Amino acid sequence: MTEPIIVSMLISIHHPILMSLKEKRKLRLSIINHLKHKFNISIIESGELDNIKRTQISLVTLCQDESQIPNIIDKITNSIYLKVDNVKGHVEITTEVI
Repeated sequence: MTEPIIVSMLISIHHPILMSLKEKRKLRLSIINHLKHKFNISIIESGELDNIKRTQISLVTLCQDESQIPNIIDKITNSIYLKVDNVKGHVEITTEVI
């Protein structure tokens, strides 16, 4: 039996057109809920809590096989870009495999 592989991602989103914390919360919840339901992941807002123009989200998931990792990362990344593109945002993603 092989050990599960942990994939951790830190997503930093800059969204200059949002004007209130309410708009930011709507975007953040949309991204988090979408990813939670589409993928088997644990996800939280991890930083930039009071900054209207930035959101930081952390997520983690497990893989059984190393060959699954690029596919999972690509699918999660593409989903994030599609959500953020609606608000003309910029995304930085840092990935770590443990």
